[in-house]
Amino acid sequence: EAFQRNKNPLRFALGRDVTGNAIGATLENMPHLLIAGATGSGKSICITALAVCLAMNNAPEDLRMVMIDSKMVELLRFNGLPHLYGKVETNVDRILGVLRWVVVEMEHRYRLLEAEHARDLEAYNRRLRKANKTPLPRIVVLIDELADLMMIAPDETEKTITRLAQLARADSNRHLRQPAVRVARIDRA
Repeated sequence: EAFQRNKNPLRFALGRDVTGNAIGATLENMPHLLIAGATGSGKSICITALAVCLAMNNAPEDLRMVMIDSKMVELLRFNGLPHLYGKVETNVDRILGVLRWVVVEMEHRYRLLEAEHARDLEAYNRRLRKANKTPLPRIVVLIDELADLMMIAPDETEKTITRLAQLARADSNRHLRQPAVRVARIDRA
Protein backbone atom coordinates (compact mmCIF):
# COMPACT_ATOMS: atom_id res chain seq x y z
CA GLU A 1 0.00 0.00 0.00
CA ALA A 2 2.79 2.44 0.88
CA PHE A 3 4.54 1.48 -2.35
CA GLN A 4 1.40 2.17 -4.36
CA ARG A 5 1.03 5.61 -2.73
CA ASN A 6 4.57 6.55 -3.70
CA LYS A 7 4.19 8.27 -7.07
CA ASN A 8 7.90 8.79 -7.70
CA PRO A 9 8.60 7.57 -11.26
CA LEU A 10 11.90 6.05 -10.14
CA ARG A 11 10.38 3.85 -7.43
CA PHE A 12 10.91 0.11 -7.41
CA ALA A 13 9.81 -2.83 -5.26
CA LEU A 14 12.32 -4.83 -3.26
CA GLY A 15 10.10 -7.41 -1.60
CA ARG A 16 8.83 -7.84 1.96
CA ASP A 17 10.49 -7.40 5.32
CA VAL A 18 10.36 -9.99 8.11
CA THR A 19 6.96 -8.70 9.26
CA GLY A 20 5.47 -9.01 5.77
CA ASN A 21 5.40 -5.31 4.94
CA ALA A 22 6.29 -4.31 1.40
CA ILE A 23 9.70 -2.71 0.94
CA GLY A 24 10.44 -0.29 -1.85
CA ALA A 25 12.98 2.35 -2.72
CA THR A 26 13.53 5.07 -5.27
CA LEU A 27 16.50 5.83 -7.48
CA GLU A 28 15.76 9.56 -7.14
CA ASN A 29 18.52 10.19 -4.59
CA MET A 30 20.78 7.26 -5.48
CA PRO A 31 23.41 8.18 -8.00
CA HIS A 32 24.60 4.54 -7.82
CA LEU A 33 23.19 1.28 -6.57
CA LEU A 34 25.11 -1.93 -5.98
CA ILE A 35 23.22 -5.16 -5.65
CA ALA A 36 25.57 -7.66 -4.06
CA GLY A 37 25.27 -11.18 -2.72
CA ALA A 38 26.37 -14.77 -3.03
CA THR A 39 25.64 -16.91 -6.07
CA GLY A 40 21.96 -17.78 -6.17
CA SER A 41 20.94 -15.05 -3.72
CA GLY A 42 18.68 -13.23 -6.20
CA LYS A 43 20.83 -10.38 -7.53
CA SER A 44 19.70 -10.83 -11.15
CA ILE A 45 16.09 -11.23 -10.05
CA CYS A 46 16.40 -7.95 -8.16
CA ILE A 47 17.77 -6.21 -11.28
CA THR A 48 14.91 -7.68 -13.32
CA ALA A 49 12.36 -6.43 -10.78
CA LEU A 50 13.99 -2.99 -10.85
CA ALA A 51 13.81 -2.85 -14.65
CA VAL A 52 10.17 -4.00 -14.69
CA CYS A 53 9.14 -1.41 -12.09
CA LEU A 54 10.90 1.38 -13.98
CA ALA A 55 9.30 0.33 -17.27
CA MET A 56 5.84 0.11 -15.67
CA ASN A 57 6.12 3.50 -13.97
CA ASN A 58 7.57 5.48 -16.89
CA ALA A 59 6.77 6.05 -20.53
CA PRO A 60 9.69 5.42 -22.92
CA GLU A 61 9.91 9.16 -23.64
CA ASP A 62 10.45 9.82 -19.91
CA LEU A 63 12.95 7.10 -19.10
CA ARG A 64 15.40 5.17 -21.22
CA MET A 65 17.50 2.23 -20.12
CA VAL A 66 20.84 0.87 -21.18
CA MET A 67 21.14 -2.82 -20.32
CA ILE A 68 24.40 -4.73 -20.27
CA ASP A 69 24.58 -8.48 -19.73
CA SER A 70 28.03 -9.88 -20.49
CA LYS A 71 26.94 -13.43 -19.56
CA MET A 72 23.93 -13.29 -21.92
CA VAL A 73 21.60 -14.78 -19.30
CA GLU A 74 19.22 -12.49 -17.43
CA LEU A 75 18.55 -9.28 -19.32
CA LEU A 76 18.09 -10.61 -22.86
CA ARG A 77 14.35 -10.97 -22.20
CA PHE A 78 14.15 -7.15 -22.31
CA ASN A 79 15.17 -6.92 -25.97
CA GLY A 80 12.38 -5.09 -27.77
CA LEU A 81 11.34 -3.06 -24.72
CA PRO A 82 10.64 0.47 -26.01
CA HIS A 83 12.51 1.94 -23.04
CA LEU A 84 15.81 0.50 -24.27
CA TYR A 85 18.45 2.41 -26.14
CA GLY A 86 19.22 -0.21 -28.78
CA LYS A 87 19.28 -3.76 -27.48
CA VAL A 88 20.71 -5.51 -24.46
CA GLU A 89 24.46 -5.46 -25.06
CA THR A 90 26.34 -8.72 -24.59
CA ASN A 91 29.52 -8.26 -26.66
CA VAL A 92 32.41 -6.85 -24.61
CA ASP A 93 33.68 -4.52 -27.34
CA ARG A 94 30.18 -3.14 -27.89
CA ILE A 95 29.60 -2.89 -24.12
CA LEU A 96 32.66 -0.71 -23.72
CA GLY A 97 31.49 1.44 -26.64
CA VAL A 98 28.04 1.80 -25.07
CA LEU A 99 29.54 2.83 -21.74
CA ARG A 100 31.70 5.42 -23.52
CA TRP A 101 28.55 6.69 -25.29
CA VAL A 102 26.79 7.10 -21.93
CA VAL A 103 29.73 9.20 -20.67
CA VAL A 104 29.57 11.39 -23.80
CA GLU A 105 25.78 11.73 -23.45
CA MET A 106 26.06 12.75 -19.80
CA GLU A 107 28.73 15.34 -20.59
CA HIS A 108 26.52 16.67 -23.41
CA ARG A 109 23.57 16.93 -21.03
CA TYR A 110 25.67 18.85 -18.51
CA ARG A 111 26.51 21.38 -21.23
CA LEU A 112 22.80 21.68 -22.11
CA LEU A 113 21.87 22.23 -18.46
CA GLU A 114 24.65 24.78 -18.04
CA ALA A 115 23.53 26.72 -21.12
CA GLU A 116 19.99 26.94 -19.68
CA HIS A 117 21.23 27.64 -16.14
CA ALA A 118 19.21 24.62 -15.01
CA ARG A 119 20.14 23.01 -11.71
CA ASP A 120 19.06 19.50 -12.69
CA LEU A 121 17.24 17.48 -15.34
CA GLU A 122 13.81 18.26 -13.87
CA ALA A 123 14.38 22.02 -14.06
CA TYR A 124 15.76 21.69 -17.58
CA ASN A 125 12.77 19.61 -18.72
CA ARG A 126 10.31 22.11 -17.19
CA ARG A 127 11.87 24.82 -19.34
CA LEU A 128 11.67 22.62 -22.43
CA ARG A 129 8.00 21.86 -21.80
CA LYS A 130 7.25 25.58 -21.35
CA ALA A 131 8.83 26.20 -24.75
CA ASN A 132 6.83 23.27 -26.26
CA LYS A 133 10.03 21.29 -26.83
CA THR A 134 10.62 17.60 -26.17
CA PRO A 135 12.12 16.97 -22.72
CA LEU A 136 15.13 14.71 -22.20
CA PRO A 137 14.44 11.28 -20.73
CA ARG A 138 16.21 10.03 -17.64
CA ILE A 139 18.83 7.40 -18.38
CA VAL A 140 19.25 4.30 -16.20
CA VAL A 141 22.21 2.00 -16.83
CA LEU A 142 21.74 -1.60 -15.64
CA ILE A 143 24.78 -3.88 -15.66
CA ASP A 144 24.36 -7.54 -14.78
CA GLU A 145 27.59 -9.29 -13.81
CA LEU A 146 29.84 -6.24 -13.54
CA ALA A 147 32.53 -8.49 -12.05
CA ASP A 148 32.72 -10.51 -15.28
CA LEU A 149 33.10 -7.35 -17.31
CA MET A 150 35.85 -6.19 -14.95
CA MET A 151 37.69 -9.48 -15.46
CA ILE A 152 37.46 -9.31 -19.26
CA ALA A 153 38.41 -5.65 -19.75
CA PRO A 154 39.51 -4.29 -16.36
CA ASP A 155 41.27 -1.05 -17.35
CA GLU A 156 38.69 0.29 -19.79
CA THR A 157 35.75 -0.82 -17.65
CA GLU A 158 37.15 0.76 -14.49
CA LYS A 159 38.02 4.01 -16.25
CA THR A 160 34.58 4.35 -17.84
CA ILE A 161 32.61 3.26 -14.76
CA THR A 162 34.63 5.67 -12.60
CA ARG A 163 33.83 8.56 -14.94
CA LEU A 164 30.14 7.61 -14.98
CA ALA A 165 30.15 7.45 -11.18
CA GLN A 166 31.73 10.91 -10.96
CA LEU A 167 29.14 12.36 -13.31
CA ALA A 168 26.29 10.58 -11.52
CA ARG A 169 27.39 11.93 -8.15
CA ALA A 170 27.31 15.43 -9.59
CA ASP A 171 23.70 14.94 -10.70
CA SER A 172 21.72 12.10 -9.18
CA ASN A 173 19.24 12.12 -12.09
CA ARG A 174 21.64 9.78 -13.84
CA HIS A 175 21.71 6.29 -12.35
CA LEU A 176 24.16 3.46 -12.51
CA ARG A 177 24.45 0.06 -10.92
CA GLN A 178 27.96 0.05 -9.53
CA PRO A 179 29.77 0.18 -6.17
CA ALA A 180 28.66 3.01 -3.91
CA VAL A 181 28.06 4.01 -0.32
CA ARG A 182 24.43 2.87 -0.24
CA VAL A 183 24.32 -0.92 -0.25
CA ALA A 184 21.18 -2.92 0.45
CA ARG A 185 21.97 -6.29 1.94
CA ILE A 186 19.41 -9.03 1.54
CA ASP A 187 20.04 -12.18 3.56
CA ARG A 188 18.11 -15.39 3.26
CA ALA A 189 17.10 -17.08 6.48
